[in-house]
Amino acid sequence: MKLKNLFTITVATLAIAFPAFAEEETPLGKEMEKVSKAMKAIGRASKEGKVTKDLASKVDEAKTAFEAAAKLEPAKLKEVPAADKAKFLTDYKASCEVAIKELAVLKAAIEAEKADDVAKSLEKLNTGKKEGHKAFKSE
Repeated sequence: MKLKNLFTITVATLAIAFPAFAEEETPLGKEMEKVSKAMKAIGRASKEGKVTKDLASKVDEAKTAFEAAAKLEPAKLKEVPAADKAKFLTDYKASCEVAIKELAVLKAAIEAEKADDVAKSLEKLNTGKKEGHKAFKSE
């Protein structure tokens, strides 16, 4: 009887957990995760008032990941009508370019160790992230 209960609990647990394992990580998602990790490190340092030149390497990591991401296609492209796909991709690439340019501003602020400018740049990047995810990320 106990073995049957253990089996039932195990099967139920796997059934609940399986959808999480079934989600496939996309190449674009992997690149954006790199951007996110770098930006979180910069954000934490900024909040702690520890803006130092060594954070510039984190910006470089984010920039490299964004440049790779700009060459990929968002999964949401599959949901876009054929007539709108070209515009969608153009808008996506333009959005990536805006982020890359803002990363250059962020790097300059970090190298100058200007905490206020770093905070402003991070705010712009976070706003762009929200808008970009809303426009280009699948639910």
